[in-house]
Amino acid sequence: MHMNQNRFNRMKKLIFILSLLLTWGTPDSGIKGQTQTANLKFNKLIHDFGTFDIKDGKKSYTFTFTNTGSTPVVIQTVISSCGCTTPTWTKSPVLPGKNGEINVVYLNDQGAYPFEKALSVYVAGSQKPIVLKIKGNVRDKNYKASDSFPFSAGNIRFRSSTINAGMVARNIKKEFSVNCYNNAAKGVRLSAVNLPKGISVSFDPNPLTAKSSADMKVIIDPSVINDWGSKKLQITLAENGKVVSSNKIELSFVIIDNFSGMTREQISNAPLPVADKSSVDFGEKQRGTQIDASFDIKNYGNNDLVIYKVESDNPKAQISYQRVTKGGKSSKISLKLPGSSRSGNYTSSMSLYTNSPSRPVINLSIEGKIR
Repeated sequence: MHMNQNRFNRMKKLIFILSLLLTWGTPDSGIKGQTQTANLKFNKLIHDFGTFDIKDGKKSYTFTFTNTGSTPVVIQTVISSCGCTTPTWTKSPVLPGKNGEINVVYLNDQGAYPFEKALSVYVAGSQKPIVLKIKGNVRDKNYKASDSFPFSAGNIRFRSSTINAGMVARNIKKEFSVNCYNNAAKGVRLSAVNLPKGISVSFDPNPLTAKSSADMKVIIDPSVINDWGSKKLQITLAENGKVVSSNKIELSFVIIDNFSGMTREQISNAPLPVADKSSVDFGEKQRGTQIDASFDIKNYGNNDLVIYKVESDNPKAQISYQRVTKGGKSSKISLKLPGSSRSGNYTSSMSLYTNSPSRPVINLSIEGKIR
């Protein structure tokens, strides 16, 4: 790859700005997680009422929070994005270590349609509001649980057989919840058994009453997992102490470096890895012939580039690489793939996990044709 220095300076500046946004921003992952803002820790940011009938009437939910600071906290006001949503909240000062509530009522008078409403919570002394959300799907006739929760694990139904928790920063616990439904004709006490290390699961409420929904709360602790890269783990459920062996929930996530404590200067001097190409085309190979590929990685940053791990989608791949690359220097990643027994188009990929805040994950591919 040939680029002049001015072009790389411009690119480095752009990536620096983007990395600040990624590091300081708070993206909405779509999973109901916990948050701590203005010394308040909420039980969740988003509540999903699920699917219900327009004739079911009003729906309500109470968000709870804890004052984690050292001084009392006052909720000045809560503003709803819609007149169909009515909030009430704890008006008195919430002392350190104590709890408060924000109750929201959805009037269910807007017709049959999916909805998502926002609540802006303004705390005394903080200019930026905390945004809570409620959502759901209103139907104009009765529905079956299987319509909204198509995946079944025993009597408990979920919206999907997989949960994608996205990126998880090393040494920072990630907490979130997903909605589930008890399709049994009687109450069920749920538990998760034989969990992988670093994963904990609980249910709220528990036990679940018949034909009702609950939140399955998941905590991922990457410091216990002590690894990098993509993970696909199984969650096995038990109903009233009896293991449900029919189906399991797959939990997937990617562990990357933790950049939350970096200063602007540290980000500016951080490593900046750039591959000489994003893909290798090996042309055509006979079936059973080994496939070789290599990539050059140059570190355009000032600080050392560290490659924590390299993963291939082929478990039999042989990968060699240099773990540390100084600023301004290059290193090579070599890959050997066993020959394919199938003819046709061939694609394989590998991922690099690094200490670069702008490029914590680098995806590379190998392509060609097997004849």
